[in-house]
Amino acid sequence: MQSATKMFIAAFGVLSLSTGALAGVNGVLNNCPFDIYCASAKGPEGGATSGTFTPTRRVKSGEEANFMSTNNDNVGVSLKCDVNEDLLHPYQMESTISNGIAYYDLSAVNGDPFLDYQRTAVFPGPNHHTDCPVLHCEPGQTSCEWPFLETCNSTGAILLVVC
Repeated sequence: MQSATKMFIAAFGVLSLSTGALAGVNGVLNNCPFDIYCASAKGPEGGATSGTFTPTRRVKSGEEANFMSTNNDNVGVSLKCDVNEDLLHPYQMESTISNGIAYYDLSAVNGDPFLDYQRTAVFPGPNHHTDCPVLHCEPGQTSCEWPFLETCNSTGAILLVVC
């Protein structure tokens, strides 16, 4: 990872730990040399028949953005990112937290606009390397994606880093 990415991950983790409202937040860091578009979706809660969705937002090159949180409620959240605003073929970071255990993956099931770039899912913070496995895909690699799934004892923020 680039040193700027490492510094952002540490800062994101400190912010997540210091602000209870951000615990479990799904974020994206766009290291690509181009803008990307992201939105998030959450499964149905409390007997609802459909889930919730956020509007699509542009994340400029070199910027980060926060999206819907994953709560400790066994309801999945998907952060969807694409190179096109329509999000027709998004790359996804999916996460669920149940009883304090996070389940997370990277997924190209609906699209692979970042296949030529590295993709990473990480729980940021000072101990992210030892506490929670980092999911990392090198350019062209697909064995790191769904159905490959990681677990971790965490209810904290998770970050998707593209490019």
